[in-house]
Amino acid sequence: MNRALKFCKVLNTLSIDIAFGAVASSLFFSLVFKRQISSLVLISLGLSVWIIYTADHLLDVRNSKTTMVSDRHQFHHTNFHLLKWILISGAWIDFILITQLPTTLIYVGSALGVMVILYVLFNRKLGASKELMAAVFYTFGVCMPALAFTGEQMPLNQRLLIIQFFTTVLINLILFSLIDKNEDKANGFISIATQKGSTQVSFLLILLFLVSTGLFFAQLQVGASWQPISILFLMNFILSLLFTFRKYYVVRKYYRLVGDAVFLLPCLVVVS
Repeated sequence: MNRALKFCKVLNTLSIDIAFGAVASSLFFSLVFKRQISSLVLISLGLSVWIIYTADHLLDVRNSKTTMVSDRHQFHHTNFHLLKWILISGAWIDFILITQLPTTLIYVGSALGVMVILYVLFNRKLGASKELMAAVFYTFGVCMPALAFTGEQMPLNQRLLIIQFFTTVLINLILFSLIDKNEDKANGFISIATQKGSTQVSFLLILLFLVSTGLFFAQLQVGASWQPISILFLMNFILSLLFTFRKYYVVRKYYRLVGDAVFLLPCLVVVS
């Protein structure tokens, strides 16, 4: 059990589980929306997500003038040069993969990539809107492969499913900022929690949980398939437990493992 937790911790520290979560979520939407996407698209997506998260962590530790508090940032600080060269190599591989993708995906993905690069470089100036912008980019990137080739108007149930997923991503990011508030302050990082305070952020999270629940029932009313919306409901339920028990030591110790792992739950629709 300890070995399994240590292995999961390593994957989380390196943001590998986040990359797998993005791939699982993208495959989830392709199956639910009945759009075929190639393995090459999924590999490029996972590698791109890993590059973005790793680059963001390396920028954090390079720009920080204080001693890193979190294990994640300490690891990236200690292994900065090794990770930098792995990142550069991964970026070249990803570039080669992207050139093999359909033209439509290259154009849309390139536009999104430019915006994400600007976000990574300047997100420290976004203040309380940092998590909102990250949720928008993540949701768009995950859904893009399934939507890039459709020329028809999306049915209401599909639009609601994307909004529900976006709400889940936003909850995840805001919840992490709330739990990480003290560490972020010690490291000099800016988040919605450091800008607005715990009380306001907690109220916002409760509101978002209610919105997500409302979206679940709204989709049932319009005849959406119960399985995909139930998976997203389960993801939000797990995040709500992390929020409710966030002050407990065991939760604070493993919240990132659990909070990032919820994005692997869309695999349930893949294996069904």
